[in-house]
Amino acid sequence: MNRCDEIKQAIWSSDLTPEMIEHVLSCPECQQEQKLVQQIGITLDLEEIPLPSRTLLPSREEIEQAVISHRWRRLRKWATAGVAAACVLVAAVQVPNFLPLDLSKNQQSLADQKEQSEGQEQKGNAPERNELLGAKQDSNSLTAMDNLQKSEEQATALDPSIVSLLDTYGWTPTQEAFKTEQIALPKSFVDLPGTYPLGLYWAKHNVLSKDVGLDLNRHRGETVTAYSIPLQEMWDDGLKLNTTAVVLLAGQEVVGSWLEKGVGMSASLRKRDFADLVKLSWGDWLKEDGQVDYSQGPDGEFRNWNAEQVVLKYYEAIQNRDYPTAYAMYSKAYQASFWYAEKGEQLFAQDWNKQGLNPENVSSVRVIDLQQTQRVEATGQAESIKGERLNRKPVEERQYQVTLDITYKTQVVQQDGINALYLGVVKESTDAPWKIDWVNQSPR
Repeated sequence: MNRCDEIKQAIWSSDLTPEMIEHVLSCPECQQEQKLVQQIGITLDLEEIPLPSRTLLPSREEIEQAVISHRWRRLRKWATAGVAAACVLVAAVQVPNFLPLDLSKNQQSLADQKEQSEGQEQKGNAPERNELLGAKQDSNSLTAMDNLQKSEEQATALDPSIVSLLDTYGWTPTQEAFKTEQIALPKSFVDLPGTYPLGLYWAKHNVLSKDVGLDLNRHRGETVTAYSIPLQEMWDDGLKLNTTAVVLLAGQEVVGSWLEKGVGMSASLRKRDFADLVKLSWGDWLKEDGQVDYSQGPDGEFRNWNAEQVVLKYYEAIQNRDYPTAYAMYSKAYQASFWYAEKGEQLFAQDWNKQGLNPENVSSVRVIDLQQTQRVEATGQAESIKGERLNRKPVEERQYQVTLDITYKTQVVQQDGINALYLGVVKESTDAPWKIDWVNQSPR
């Protein structure tokens, strides 16, 4: 099975990895397959499915009425039995000779009388114990149903300030449960070279948040609660996917918000993505926002290397376990792709992915051969999906095939031994160093 066949299967099963998505963006054949799947999805989405008129859980009044009715039926049962017993007792006392009294035949010892009395007492108490047991069972049933109703209310109850914010921009939460997560905002939205791009994540998404007047810069260093809220409406820009609103609260104050859908697609609540809001190219924005400094540090050193040297130095750093240097050789756009790898239920991944072809899954590596190959499509041309667009305009980019003698800590993507990989390297602006933009088993 070739790479395109594998990715087409993943498109139909909605199982695309970030690497596969990158391939789709650069492969016309896979893009055509994705458009076909999307068109089928759009057709199905046009079929209206009415929402239930009310929750399937009975109301509290219905539950209480059922419990009371159940108790009353049991009470009538015991009351009927009690009246019958009372009638017999009255007849025995008031009607002479109703019960034959033969003292000679019915004399009992005091011990027998005591035993009989205890037995009658036990028998007489049985309904009372059963009634208490039944009441306890009813109480437990009511408590369980009450807890279920409370769980449903908790799943759908949002802070009014969140509902108001979403309503302002035409968004409505669904009845599905939302997710919450406590997140510590970094003190700076600028990352040190070679560190995981937490600052870049917040700097990029703050562009979206500021589009609705919410600036996260005022809350750097604070702990916020991140709400991921499924929405009834879809952010539809030609790619219909279920949409989630991310809302950040510091205490009771809404401090940030944006939309998300699919993998790595985001926009402001006004449906404007990064490229809509930032009029600069990605490379120029990185410099203006202070995300890069090409005059000093590792980038100052990398500027003296050509594209081939960057690839060779990258694998040299991996062999030497110098992971910060290896990660510093990644372009900022490639670093950002790690936000969505193995993130699980989190808003974004909190560390580098250490599996597959990534540096920390390599036990040893040696470069055998390095050859430049022809690339089919440029990075800028592939930026066609709104929400993923960074307005990248690199001044130059290349593709290399590297032959490696490599061993992995965990063999998932490749077997140990002689393997070929493809790397893209990019020069984001005229004064930028060459950076590794992607690593894959297939060319682009």
